[in-house]
Amino acid sequence: MTPCAPEATDPASLELALVQIGQLTVGIPIEQLQHALPRPADLTPLPRRDHALMGLLALGAQCLPVVDLSRWVDIPSATQPDPASERIVVLGDGGRQLGLLVQAVLGVRRVNRSALRTVQHQARPDEVFETVAQIEGLTGWVSLLETQRLMALAQVWSEEPECQQPGNAPSLARTTAAELGPTPPPPADSATRYAVLRLGERLLGFPAVALGELLPRPPLQALGGSDHSGIASWRGRHLPVVDLDRRWPPAASAPVAPPAWLLVLCHGELALGLLMHELCDLVTWSPGQIDSPPHALADLGWVQGLAQDAQGEPVYLIDVEALLAQHPEALISRVDGATPAEGPQRARRGSPPAQRNEQPYLVFEAGALLCTPVAAVQEILALAPEDIPPAGEIAAPLAWRGQWLDLIDLPSRLRPKGRPVRPPSHVLVVQQSQGLQGFLIDGIHAIVPTGRAPLSQVSLGHGLVCDVLTLGDADQQRSVRRIDLSVELA
Repeated sequence: MTPCAPEATDPASLELALVQIGQLTVGIPIEQLQHALPRPADLTPLPRRDHALMGLLALGAQCLPVVDLSRWVDIPSATQPDPASERIVVLGDGGRQLGLLVQAVLGVRRVNRSALRTVQHQARPDEVFETVAQIEGLTGWVSLLETQRLMALAQVWSEEPECQQPGNAPSLARTTAAELGPTPPPPADSATRYAVLRLGERLLGFPAVALGELLPRPPLQALGGSDHSGIASWRGRHLPVVDLDRRWPPAASAPVAPPAWLLVLCHGELALGLLMHELCDLVTWSPGQIDSPPHALADLGWVQGLAQDAQGEPVYLIDVEALLAQHPEALISRVDGATPAEGPQRARRGSPPAQRNEQPYLVFEAGALLCTPVAAVQEILALAPEDIPPAGEIAAPLAWRGQWLDLIDLPSRLRPKGRPVRPPSHVLVVQQSQGLQGFLIDGIHAIVPTGRAPLSQVSLGHGLVCDVLTLGDADQQRSVRRIDLSVELA
């Protein structure tokens, strides 16, 4: 197996934070972008002849000079500027820090250094752009900002003051940008760095070590009835994308625009995609700055804490390992370096060779391990405790999207004799020729994308055969019976 390791240490690649300045897309090496925060209503004026300096921004005990690059460099202005989306990004170079006004923070992308092109071939220390890059999914070229030159040209920056007396509080200039704030930075060995992203009106914090990539939303291979879930292709891997917003208690506000970004989370060999609206900040919190999550969210199992951003807004901290544990479909993201298994041994001499599955399959438990084509599955519903039918009783119809669904207790029909009975946990909403049908099941195991598993036929005797999907490596294979719920058990 190939682990999903961070790629930032790859000397052949460069990780860029993308920001919008006017109509120009600008890339900033991620190690030079320390912090991002909303533009305040007012900045403290600092009289200077150079008109690019907007003023001073208070960050705890520091005063940060803020530059509007569009006043200095000929950059076309935004066609419809939105002050509410503007940000001040804090740039760092050694012990120096400078604020830069941007119209938006667009995300983080990793580019190969071979994709960089130098367009200014003479030594011009008065130019802040000399290199461009073309990034997949973006139109035009991205200009790379020369942070050191910008600071030298501006001739203003916030610098670490000398501590003249013992016992003075350490300067914030010695910390990373994520530690900027009104409180002293936490000890490095006890603090955790988080990326803060917005989903709807909620702010979510993800440990930075779990971030694989943030990129524009790619096309999704449909799964069920949600527009925000499915399967994407990411770096040669099948990436399951889940609709995290549906897992939360309902928000009180009106619906927002669909998320435009895909956040890839990595843990060990697994990866999971989440759709997000925007990247807001990079922050470091110590355990003392994190509270317990509300009870309603703690019950989800993957909200591990609650923190506050610089504006006092709540940030829900996500336990990535626990989130992946609740999404077994993440198993399809593993990359197998060995030759794929060629399928089970033929059940009998002369049986046809195994072929790869021609469409995605949902693997689930319903008294036995089964799989069914994804195409007919409209939605997967988690059962509320009050909707779970008592053992031995016929399941009552279930209200779903303004209609009633009749339910078939699939485990009771297919469970082998002697196997323990357990309450169903989910309902599969399946489109059949005569209409929608609900199937009670015991649980979800995985989603198998097209071409990932051998599909073969096994003889049951008396001329009967069944299709079997083979999962796992050669030494840990499992055979899963195929059942097409769109036509069977109606």
